[in-house]
Amino acid sequence: MDMGKLMLIGVRGEASDLVSDAGAGWPVVPENVEKVAEGMVHMARLPRHELELTDSRAREAYYSGYSFAAGIAATHACLQRVLASPNQHSNALSPQPSQNEV
Repeated sequence: MDMGKLMLIGVRGEASDLVSDAGAGWPVVPENVEKVAEGMVHMARLPRHELELTDSRAREAYYSGYSFAAGIAATHACLQRVLASPNQHSNALSPQPSQNEV
């Protein structure tokens, strides 16, 4: 998705969902040669403007949600929320006594 290119994805699960949800490509049934071929033909017949839109959606999805920078930003925001309200989170951040100490 970082490359901003249309993808044909032949896996099940979250990876397929990410591509589909982003509008960055087409999922096909894994290990089904006919479905992969159909997907390839479909992609080859897409008009240029559709390819460009799909490429843009892929790149945007990557940079807004899956890039290293997006991960760091989300982690930073989470830590800022925790640090902004230390009383509410003091138990979560304090070392818990082990079973031997109780």
